Order: sequence, then C-alpha cells, then structure tokens
Amino acid sequence: MYFIIGGDGKEYGPYSEEKIRALLNENRLEPNSRIRGKEGQWTTVEKSDEFSKISPSHLVPPQTVPPTAMPSANTAK
Repeated sequence: MYFIIGGDGKEYGPYSEEKIRALLNENRLEPNSRIRGKEGQWTTVEKSDEFSKISPSHLVPPQTVPPTAMPSANTAK
C-alpha cells in the first residue's frame, strides 16, 4: 500500500500498486510526485523502486481541449 502527496499538499491513501499505476496512466500522478510505502520514507515516483521503470512513453498523453471560439467585439452586434 502506498501514500501520496496530492497537488494540494495533502496526504492521500493508502492506494494499491495497481491504483498508483492507474493514476500515472491517467496523468493524475507525475514522476516527480511524492510517494511512500506504508512504512517507508517519502520519495518521488521516479525514484521509487516499484515505479521508476514507468517511462513517459508508457503513459497516456494528456487530452487537449481546443479553446472555444469567443465572439470578437466587432462581430457581437
């Protein structure tokens, strides 16, 4: 089981190894995110023995949402 520090600075968990991998694949956890095992020291995902082999090429790229077209001041009449 693992604990993580979220983007808000709060500790979350415990999470299974499978959940951590899912969070990485969903880009909800990054290689530089803080993580520790149940009894371990805090480290980063990329420095942990369990997850250091997950490279960015294994991760799903983030989805991009195209910006919505905003009417200009000249066409909004």
